[in-house]
Amino acid sequence: MKKFNLNNFVKVKLSSKGAEIKNMLNSDINKFFENKGIKDVAKLKADYVEGDVYEGQLWELMNAFGSALSVGSESPFIDCEICFNDKDLKEA
Repeated sequence: MKKFNLNNFVKVKLSSKGAEIKNMLNSDINKFFENKGIKDVAKLKADYVEGDVYEGQLWELMNAFGSALSVGSESPFIDCEICFNDKDLKEA
């Protein structure tokens, strides 16, 4: 058996649904900072399209897309695949 830490980075290819979700989340965060007058924060990418690769820590991916990962829903990832580095797998 192997184990994988939630803090490890993973990559996904976004479906159109995934791009829509990530764009909405990032736009909301960008607007929050803008409305608070915070200017020293880099804007998050909010123009993802289907096929774009998104990379983040597994916990963040689960947080961002968790509500879209249910039986019968349209997958936010192309082919429902999450990619990770073999070196991040450890013996359990």
